[in-house]
Order: sequence, then C-alpha cells, then structure tokens
Amino acid sequence: MSNGTTNNLEAALASLKMEEEEINQQMGVLDEKLEELQDAISSIEVLLGITPQAEAKQPGQPLIPPRRSKYADLTIPEAVKKVLKDNGKALKAPEIAKALLTAGFKSKSKHFTIMVGVTLRRLEGEAFKRNTEGQWSLVS
Repeated sequence: MSNGTTNNLEAALASLKMEEEEINQQMGVLDEKLEELQDAISSIEVLLGITPQAEAKQPGQPLIPPRRSKYADLTIPEAVKKVLKDNGKALKAPEIAKALLTAGFKSKSKHFTIMVGVTLRRLEGEAFKRNTEGQWSLVS
C-alpha cells in the first residue's frame, strides 16, 4: 500500500473510532433517561392501580434489558487489552480508564483510573509496555 493510501485509511479509522466513542456516550445518556422514564411509568401505574405493587418495576431494575457493553464480561486486564487493540495506538492510563467507562465498562470503584494504572504496572513487560511519554501499548 502506498503512504497516501495508508494515511487515508488511518485517518478514516481514527474518525470512525471517534464517532463510535461519541455514539457510546450518547447511548449511555439515553440508557439513563430510559431507566428514569421506566421508573416513572411504573410508579404512575401503581398509583393508578394498573399494576399491583408486587408486580411493579423496582427502581433501577430495567423493564427493557440493557444493551451489553463489549466489555461486559471482561476483567480489567482483558478490557485494557481490548481498548489498546481497538484504539491502535498507545494511551495513558487515564485515557484508557475513560475509554473503558465511556464504552460501558462497569465499575463501582471511586478510583477506577488508579485501578487501571495498577493493572498496567502489574502486567508491565508481560502484557503491556510503557513508552517514554508514559503511554501504554500491548506487548507484541
């Protein structure tokens, strides 16, 4: 492939990945809004006697099952590997953590970025390598 073709493909790939991230963010917002609407509908149906209390949707319990994130069943190391592979370039730990959360990785940790950083350092040389700018990539 010529350099021009390679550059065009890399630019197209970067653009598509940015668009994918934006859509994932929008879907997260819509999922939250959908859950709020479902909670309100369920509450009103109970008040009107349409649905018995015992059968009513409990807050936080979706009526429509949520879409599964592509990271749903992955451990942090597996998810980090997938982010780095999908991104195709080295990233800093906070960028990796943000990409995971944006794409729907679920964590209750208040210090998720630190968890990602610890994972990267723990597996440095084995699964991940760090460049001089502090960016992480996969070990080849």
